[in-house]
Amino acid sequence: KTGADEIKEQVGKKQTHYNAMKRELVALEASFKRKKARYIDAVDKVTDAATALQEGRKQGKPPKEIQKLVKNHEKHREHEIAMRERLSTGVLKYSAHQSTFAQET
Repeated sequence: KTGADEIKEQVGKKQTHYNAMKRELVALEASFKRKKARYIDAVDKVTDAATALQEGRKQGKPPKEIQKLVKNHEKHREHEIAMRERLSTGVLKYSAHQSTFAQET
């Protein structure tokens, strides 16, 4: 092997590594965007459930109906909290990978 061949090999390895890191970064960004959209949807559902509960109380609905509305609100609230946790995990993964990518390129 000549020195030029070794340099070409090293450049090839670095290019392959760079491409892999870039793909991972793009995938993490896409994942984050999906999680963000799901989180926004979850927040909307919590708001709708809270509004329905508030309206039910205002209208003096029977206790069984109020109980259903409360359970529905709690279910959506728990889902929203889970989505928020996933979103923050996604942000951390993306940020960590982005800084690693920046350091290595």
